[in-house]
Amino acid sequence: KRFAHAVRSHWGIENTCHMPRNVVPWLYRVVRNRAISAARSADRRKRHERAAAENSRWFVDENSSTETAGLDAQTAAEALQALPIEQREIIVAHLWGGLSFIEIAEVLGTSSSTAHRRYAAGLETLRERLDVKCPPN
Repeated sequence: KRFAHAVRSHWGIENTCHMPRNVVPWLYRVVRNRAISAARSADRRKRHERAAAENSRWFVDENSSTETAGLDAQTAAEALQALPIEQREIIVAHLWGGLSFIEIAEVLGTSSSTAHRRYAAGLETLRERLDVKCPPN
């Protein structure tokens, strides 16, 4: 009974009235189906990431300066990946996640000024690595 309860609760099938008569084949099928689903999900994610990376000007405004026109997604992604995690996660959360610095600070357990400081430092590092100057205001 404990095994059946553990399996039901782990796989989210609490409403099942009884366990199958042949538990081993059933369990094999459940694990196999979950593995297939996980592999399909990973394949879909890779396809989406590849498609996003192929768009070489994914973050550059069409009216941008010629300094940023030569940037491509792969170069930018590599520069972003090379940042310290503290800076990278704030940049991603703010630019792509749309979170404010107050929301980021709550998530990270820090102050909003610290989040903003790390964001600014990360952008400055990206500009240096990508050899892009800050556009005039």
